Amino acid sequence: MKEILVKSGDKVSTGSLIMKFEVAGAAPAPAAAQAASAPAPAPQAAAPAKADAAPAGQNQSGLSQEQVVASAGYAHATPVIRRLAREFGVNLDKVKGTGRKGRIVKEDIQAYVKTAVQVFEKQAEQQRQQQVRQTVQA
Repeated sequence: MKEILVKSGDKVSTGSLIMKFEVAGAAPAPAAAQAASAPAPAPQAAAPAKADAAPAGQNQSGLSQEQVVASAGYAHATPVIRRLAREFGVNLDKVKGTGRKGRIVKEDIQAYVKTAVQVFEKQAEQQRQQQVRQTVQA
């Protein structure tokens, strides 16, 4: 192993460069030397959960797995609710808990998903109408 590019505990997205290997007896490639001299970009998932990155692996709601996992750190929810939120791709920081002492309950997750679906459908309908208007004007 030549170099480790992330720290222990950092969250990284799929496909991110996390370490470099050096093969014994092989001459280093010029491209590898250039890449080593350029500063490695900081993983976006290591930033606070509010940074909205769009990696390839996304859940039903369009949130990335890192966003869902990062959100689960401070939300007042049971492990069952955290699992349900992961399944639906819900960021628990955005859900207002209605349970005892502000705890997030199953109904809160269901209401959030229902609202998110309605908003998504409304935006999709507006985009379709916009495309029709552009087609008619052309």
